[in-house]
Amino acid sequence: MGEIPNRDQEEPKNLESKPILSEHLAEGFRPIMACVGTEEQYGGETSKIQNIESVGLGVDYYLHPEEAKNHNLKNAGLMTYVISPVDGKPKFTKALSNCTSLVAVGRENGSETELSILTHQDPREFLKNAKSAFVSHLRESLVELKEKCSKGSIDVALAGGDYYNEAHYLRYQESLELLVSVVQEVFGFEPTVISGPKSSERDNIYFDTAERRLYVVRPKEAILYDGHFKPSEIAKKKKEWEKENKNK
Repeated sequence: MGEIPNRDQEEPKNLESKPILSEHLAEGFRPIMACVGTEEQYGGETSKIQNIESVGLGVDYYLHPEEAKNHNLKNAGLMTYVISPVDGKPKFTKALSNCTSLVAVGRENGSETELSILTHQDPREFLKNAKSAFVSHLRESLVELKEKCSKGSIDVALAGGDYYNEAHYLRYQESLELLVSVVQEVFGFEPTVISGPKSSERDNIYFDTAERRLYVVRPKEAILYDGHFKPSEIAKKKKEWEKENKNK
């Protein structure tokens, strides 16, 4: 499998990359740089996203369980959740509607290699029938990342989800709460949501592990609830989103 070439520092057209909040990082370790936008807004960065897809590991939510197992992807059956192995490959996942995604990255002990995991999980499954299996698998993967990486080098971001009525909001909120509980248990810090949910359509997520660069490609047709935040601030953010909608 090929490698992603070194990237220049040019920002995507009409977009700004922002580091996620990273008080937990030790000196010398970069935070995840996250960028959210439509395909049109990414402009020249599109080729880098395409390169991740061509050389990276696809974390395919629709993959048959047996095939997922052959690629060392964890799940609890078809269209429940998918968790990538811990390794240095770039990763991507597509078509997140109400699904959420977790990205975690750290520096391998004794080397300059970055290791990451990427997940794709459906709240209709991982909050209910597959909850026990999901929590066990996610904890297992995060512990593996922690054990393989230098202390203070790990960063975590959350993405995806939807919100177009109260029921979907409550499910989104519950999704964040469960993900946060496992991250805090393993790492001792609260991850950051790099952008709020959307009103419809689907997200595609790409992660350049070596550069700690996260790209979220969102549909231009949807109402986007932007701005990164801590999950514990979700009630405050909801009020802001409701106010924004009333002013539109």
